[in-house]
Amino acid sequence: MSREIEDCSKEILALIQRVHHKASEESDDDPLTLDRDECAIIAVFAQTWRKRGYAFQDEDEQHVFSVLQRLIQAFARDSLRYLLTDHDSRTVDVEFWCSVLLGLLRVYQRAFPQYQTTRNVEQPPFQRLSAKERDVLSQYVNLSADSDPPVFLLYNIHAFCRDGGFEAIQKLVELATPETLKFSIVQPLFHVVFNIRMWLHGPAVMDLVAPLKLPVYRYLSSLSEDEIKTPVARSRAELMWTTVRSDYPTDSPHFDRETFTLALKYLTSSTLTIRISGLVQINAEISQINKACADANPSHTDLLESTCDEVTRWMLESQLVEKLFGPSLHVELVKLSQPVLSYLATEGQLMPQHLNCIWAAARLKHSSHAVYSLFPELVRRLDVQPLHHLTQMVASLPLDEHTAETLQLSFVLTKRAWKFRTYLESGHSGNRGRSLYSKRKRTSRRARKLVKHTNRSTTLTCRRGSSDSGYSFDSCSSLDDLLLEGNNSLQSHFGPSLSVVSCQNLSLPSSLLDFNERTHTSPPVSSPVIQGEVSSTTGAVEEEMLSVQRAVTGNKIAGSEENVAMHVDDEAGQVGVVTTTNDVPLPVHSSLANAKAAETGLLDEIVTSSQESLVDVVNQQQQDCQQAVDNGWLLGKVCAPGNTLLWDLMHDDMACRLQEGVAGEVNRFLCQLVCTCGSEEICKNFIEGCLNNLDESRSVVSSLRLLSEIVSSRHSPSGRDSVCLTRWAETELSMIRRFFTDLLRYTNEYNSEASVTLYSHQEEIKARLRFLSSLFRWDVSTDDFQLGVRHVDMLWSCLVASGSMADETLCWFLQQLQSSDHHTLSREAISHLFFKKMSELKADCMTVTGLKLWQHLLLIVTQSQDQKVKQEAEKCGLSQIWTIALHACDSDVMMIAMNYINNFYINAGLGSLERESEFIDKCMDSLTAALLVLDQNPTQCLHMLHSGLTLLQTHIEAFSKRYCYHLRKWKLQGCGVESHVPMCKAEQATMKLYCRLASRVDKEVCFEMSPLSYVAELRAEVEHWLETEMQAKKERQTTYTQPSTLFLTFAEEPTAWRIVLSGQELTRDVDSKTLEEVGLKDQNRLYVSPSHSARRAVNHRDPFLPLSELPVPPRENIPMALLLQQPHFLTLFQLMEQLDVARMRLVSQSEDGGNQGGEIQQLTRMTWDLVAMLPTSSDMLSSLSSLVDVKGQKAMDWDQLLDSSCPFQLLYSLQIIEKLVQADCTEEPCNSWKQKFIVAGGLEHLVTILKSGHLETTESDLWSEWHQKCMSSLLFLISSVGESTTNRQKLSQEQRQTTNGESGSSSGSHSTSTTVSETDSSSSSSSEEQLSPTKKQKPDQQRDEVSVLEDRPLRDELLSLLNDDANLLVNKLMQIAEQAALSAHPSDEGLICAAVVSHSLELLCEWYHCSPELYEIILQYGNLTEWLQSLTLTAQHAAVHDRAYAQLLSMCMYETEEEAGGSFGLVEPTSLLAPLLRILLLLLPQASMYTMASAATDGLSLVRGCRSYFNLVSMVVESCDPEQCDVDFDKLAIDVSHQILTRPICELPRVDEMDEGLVGLLSLCTAVMRHEPEMKNTQDGREFLKAVSTTCLFDVAEKCLQPGSPPKCKTMVSRQTAFHLLCQLCSNSLANFEELAELLAEHHLNVDHPWYYSPADDARSDCKLVGLVNLGATCYMASCLQQLYMMPEIRAAVLNAHCSVLGEVSHFSYQEELRELQKMFSYLVVSERKAYNPRSLCRMYKMDRETLNPCEQKDMTEFFTDLIGKMEEMSLELRQMVHSLFRGVMTNNVVSLVCLLLLLSCLSSVGDVLHRIVLM
Repeated sequence: MSREIEDCSKEILALIQRVHHKASEESDDDPLTLDRDECAIIAVFAQTWRKRGYAFQDEDEQHVFSVLQRLIQAFARDSLRYLLTDHDSRTVDVEFWCSVLLGLLRVYQRAFPQYQTTRNVEQPPFQRLSAKERDVLSQYVNLSADSDPPVFLLYNIHAFCRDGGFEAIQKLVELATPETLKFSIVQPLFHVVFNIRMWLHGPAVMDLVAPLKLPVYRYLSSLSEDEIKTPVARSRAELMWTTVRSDYPTDSPHFDRETFTLALKYLTSSTLTIRISGLVQINAEISQINKACADANPSHTDLLESTCDEVTRWMLESQLVEKLFGPSLHVELVKLSQPVLSYLATEGQLMPQHLNCIWAAARLKHSSHAVYSLFPELVRRLDVQPLHHLTQMVASLPLDEHTAETLQLSFVLTKRAWKFRTYLESGHSGNRGRSLYSKRKRTSRRARKLVKHTNRSTTLTCRRGSSDSGYSFDSCSSLDDLLLEGNNSLQSHFGPSLSVVSCQNLSLPSSLLDFNERTHTSPPVSSPVIQGEVSSTTGAVEEEMLSVQRAVTGNKIAGSEENVAMHVDDEAGQVGVVTTTNDVPLPVHSSLANAKAAETGLLDEIVTSSQESLVDVVNQQQQDCQQAVDNGWLLGKVCAPGNTLLWDLMHDDMACRLQEGVAGEVNRFLCQLVCTCGSEEICKNFIEGCLNNLDESRSVVSSLRLLSEIVSSRHSPSGRDSVCLTRWAETELSMIRRFFTDLLRYTNEYNSEASVTLYSHQEEIKARLRFLSSLFRWDVSTDDFQLGVRHVDMLWSCLVASGSMADETLCWFLQQLQSSDHHTLSREAISHLFFKKMSELKADCMTVTGLKLWQHLLLIVTQSQDQKVKQEAEKCGLSQIWTIALHACDSDVMMIAMNYINNFYINAGLGSLERESEFIDKCMDSLTAALLVLDQNPTQCLHMLHSGLTLLQTHIEAFSKRYCYHLRKWKLQGCGVESHVPMCKAEQATMKLYCRLASRVDKEVCFEMSPLSYVAELRAEVEHWLETEMQAKKERQTTYTQPSTLFLTFAEEPTAWRIVLSGQELTRDVDSKTLEEVGLKDQNRLYVSPSHSARRAVNHRDPFLPLSELPVPPRENIPMALLLQQPHFLTLFQLMEQLDVARMRLVSQSEDGGNQGGEIQQLTRMTWDLVAMLPTSSDMLSSLSSLVDVKGQKAMDWDQLLDSSCPFQLLYSLQIIEKLVQADCTEEPCNSWKQKFIVAGGLEHLVTILKSGHLETTESDLWSEWHQKCMSSLLFLISSVGESTTNRQKLSQEQRQTTNGESGSSSGSHSTSTTVSETDSSSSSSSEEQLSPTKKQKPDQQRDEVSVLEDRPLRDELLSLLNDDANLLVNKLMQIAEQAALSAHPSDEGLICAAVVSHSLELLCEWYHCSPELYEIILQYGNLTEWLQSLTLTAQHAAVHDRAYAQLLSMCMYETEEEAGGSFGLVEPTSLLAPLLRILLLLLPQASMYTMASAATDGLSLVRGCRSYFNLVSMVVESCDPEQCDVDFDKLAIDVSHQILTRPICELPRVDEMDEGLVGLLSLCTAVMRHEPEMKNTQDGREFLKAVSTTCLFDVAEKCLQPGSPPKCKTMVSRQTAFHLLCQLCSNSLANFEELAELLAEHHLNVDHPWYYSPADDARSDCKLVGLVNLGATCYMASCLQQLYMMPEIRAAVLNAHCSVLGEVSHFSYQEELRELQKMFSYLVVSERKAYNPRSLCRMYKMDRETLNPCEQKDMTEFFTDLIGKMEEMSLELRQMVHSLFRGVMTNNVVSLVCLLLLLSCLSSVGDVLHRIVLM
């Protein structure tokens, strides 16, 4: 211990020894005295002594410790004495005393080492204290403050208190001033006091610390503002404040003026934080006073009143409100001023001048929000006069200055005023039995105290009848609200005649208090004696209560039996007192501690006061109320002008002058105010006011909205309040009559354009309809309160007939009919609406809403029990729906009506289709009637035709879906109803499904079906397969004795089959779903198992019957069969012919005929598609299939069967012939149908039609699409029928191999597989199918690919017919090809024209190969050059180019049959090759001019023609023999090479920017070089090779991506073609090879670009977008900028923004960043490079005051936020654009749990509760 002390200070050790020596000479009782130096030594030691963990054990060390203990105690006493002496002599050394006091502070800290050295002793010292020592310490110290306190610390604290330490400090502070005693010295001194106070008990604090409060506050008050404005000084001052501050004991409340004075000084400071500290202190004092008032003993009421009066007087004298809300106000102070205002309002001392000051602060912009937030709590405590004054100030506010906050304030003020009104009404009517006034003077303060804390317990119990009811309140915001809610609840439980009175202003007489004491201590009432005592006592109490009531009200009490209800609870022995309901209520006393009060439902508070105070308070309240009544403000009509501000602002004349959006807030607050007021009288006043507005046509929309809210919210759990209120409004005020009167007046004014309202017409009507909806709810009105026929007529004439809001009104009717919560329309009104009004709607103007209303009305009317009404409704409904389906302009309406008609007729007759003929007749009659008015009204006629054809098509589709099961069954049985032309869209995908029996895994079948097929069709396939197997089983059983193994496990024939997929059965309920919808995929395996259970009974009346359970439809009644009957079938062809004639006429006559011509063309196609959907006509098919030869008895009338004057019938017949030709599979040629057709003269008739020219175009007419289709089919049939049998057999064999494929492959080693195809194996070979998009040549096909058609020799019969008139037919075929090439049909992409060109040239080519003598005739054709040009260059469609290329190539060369193998393989040129090549070369200059750049002007098809031309010329040049051809290849090579070298550069490194002319020239030059021209091995050839290598391939410029920059070949195709040319130039030429090798070696040494460089690597991507280079970690920036660039609005705003030039003064910021953004966006728009380098933007852009580091990753969201913020400041346009795109609105939705509970309580049953919750 000595060593540890010596380490800290040697002086302290010497001092200890000196004191020890002196103590040995003197007595121990003499006090130890230290001088100044010794005090300084101890202070230094206290600050430097650190804990070393040393424990003193020996006697010497213990003696040193005891001396040190005495030194420390003497140090505390003498240091204060010397400080006081220095202060008196004005010689205070600040530095010295700061050091001393810091040492003293450390002495009284628990961490002081002296107190920790005893911890190593075996037993803690505190546990060894004797009882005497404990008693001594407990004089000042709280020994229970800590479980193990440091004993020596307690000794030091005791010595400090005993030696007068606190008295010395008190004397020092009383004499001290900031000048004599610096604040830096006082602060550590009171820190010592703070540490000591923590160990003192309550009485010691009050005796020692409390006297310091006054001098400390005086000292702090004398400090200047500069001394306490720093945070450190302020924290020290608060420490001193907290140290001497003591809570008021509940038995001695008093007014601490010094505290308030100091707080006021702080409040008036110029530093905000100091001001906040002052206000916080005032709030703390107010809170302490309120707590004292709540916890005070009733015996201290006078002292409490005096304290409250002094606080209130001080606030008024110091003008605290003016200082808070005056010129020096601050928002933070305003936020903390709520306790001050509430206290003044509670004391009734918030004067008008205070409200004026507060209101002036609320008008300021920067503090308005904070001030307005104070009003809701403040208004709840205001009396009548301040409330009236504040209401007047709000009402005087200009209209344009009203905001949501002022409206909320008006809402709170009005609600508070209505509470006063409710009190006044209850005083006369007896519905309320309590005072709502909150004027709190002395008596009210005392009453509030006594209510909260009383030592008496009395439970007041009320019983009505034989059952107990209770209502308890736990807590409320104020006693007024508590009492109001309590009275309401009691009245709801016990009836209107019972009212519990709790008047917090009143005091009970002493006799009543005595009675309460007696009843509280008395035993339970069990004997008559005790009961009599209670009764007598109660009578005395009753007399005193009645006397008080007479003194207050001046009224006469009729008698105790009628006005006072008294009850004694026999079981609990308690007394209840209930006052009268006709006069001012009396006080009721109850106990807070007794839990029985909550069970009985009575209030748990009591009020005791004196009779004099009661009279004074009530008189004052009556005077205030009477003054408010005299002013007309409180009891006047709430709807009178000036009485309700929100009602006044609601009207349109004021609402239009409000700010934007405020009018909506007015309506919201007003609705909430009225609906939550709780007063039926107020609601009636507002209903009357709203109806008066309707009479005056004033603010109708707002009034109706308010009416809707009132009638919807005024309902109790039984719903009777709203019903009574609605009945009252209708009975007394004629609400419905006044509503319809206003509706008629408004619609008349609107139609006459004399109505000027604040709302739009739609809002006006919707508000009226919503009002009607809210009025006819079941919880608002009774079921007999409905709209009648007269009302429906008025609504119809005002809203529907005028057409302005027809659809909205029809929607309202529909909602009322569909809703189960409304009873709007009566049965008579519904029938009138259906039969009379719905028929008035025009079909062409019908909407979806109107049609749904019609359907719902029809459903309701047909549910009538009267059969006559049902039949009339069905007849009327069908007539209307037919009209709607044929005349509706809306496509959705038309389709809904058609679906209804289709379902009706398909399901009519329970599956017998008995009304199908009626449907077909009506449809055909409508088509015929429309044709009659085609010339008079083309638009209406075309619409009707479109509707009729659509109805027929949808009907057939619906029928096919409904009966798909039976249709598939018929097809599998060989008697299917198949379409004439299968409508297979472009290669519909199919999937293979494997099906096997569950009992046999070695037997399965494969079905190929479309994913869009229905499950019913799959079921039909499975059942047909199983039926076939079972039939085969039966046949085998009759032949063999051994049964089949397939169904060996089945004892009997199953009644049904179950289809299982992945363990789940496909039941019949999913028959109407597609295979894709049920999850079937390709290669799925299905299992079939039998079902022997009895099938369920089938109800054919069920409209939702599964498809496989429908009855078999009669074949004669199906719609397809009915349409094939005459005259319907003939009518369809006549319709197409008349439409085609009308189209040609309209196109040639009128300018607008082009549009109508397109519509007619579309209708013609729809009609043809309808005909194609039907089965092939049996009459025409039988006529053509039953052919006999000439020797037979039957002669064919070909002019009637194949009439060329009727193109549609001719096309239909030709398609039948195509089917018969394809189905002809007879091996014997003489017995084939084709041979019979030729013998019967069919082929001759086809050639005759071709010669006649009926299907060709003339100069005056256009070549129609249907004539072209006929021509294509005609040429195809001539070629097909006339081909040789050998070639046909070969082609048929190849076709069968291609069709079958691998369908017959087995699925396993022990199983066999059977393939069942979904579609028919025979497919139509019409021109459209042959030229489908899937069969066209792909664009990326290799250019050197040769496609040569096989030689198809013709029959002798056809050659004979053709050679008879060879000149005419050759010219005819060539003319047909030219006309088809030049005609345009954009709708079909040129497929029809290409088919005509293909078939005409194919026939000509085959004819030429069979008859070479046609050479001269072909060359003598009019203008062969133009003919070739039209086919190769100027054709209108790309498909024409492809087909012409193939056929012309076939004319120039043909395949010869090899002698050995007999196959076609040798290609030899024909005699036409040379002349055609010469003509084609003449077109070379024209073909080489076409590029992709000219596609915009010349057309894309011309560019494709250029490609086909060069392909054809290159193939012909490559195939021709120079010896037999007179073409000068050397000259041709020079010309082509010259064109290549002189051709301008126009390619860009994109696929769509390829130079077709350049590619063609390179290909042609490659073909020419294969003939080894002289130019190839000359110097010119080497120069040409060098030029191609450099200019076309390797001449890479710095900006090669710009238009016109080298090289010439930038795309992949052109570069490949150039490389092929180089290879051909080096072929068989050593000099050229060496030259090319040198060029390549030089190219490999290039350092600027790698040898494998291609311009396409740096070009834009195929999506034509430019990227951004990632500089390292700039992906966040690239993604953000690219996203902004892809937004058209941002891109345009950035590029169009005005950017200031360098040196120009701009009003916007970030101009350099804007310039970089514009530069980047410009590159992204027009650059041809693959990516843009954003390095310059990174150098310029600064984020967080630092430029962007490309190697540093940042958050994308942070960068985006920063960039958007900068863009707002770049320009005004960008700011507006950013706001419109990225700015949002923050909303806060608050869901009230109370409202939900109230809603649930209003529901009548649990089922209703669950149902409504689901709906919510």
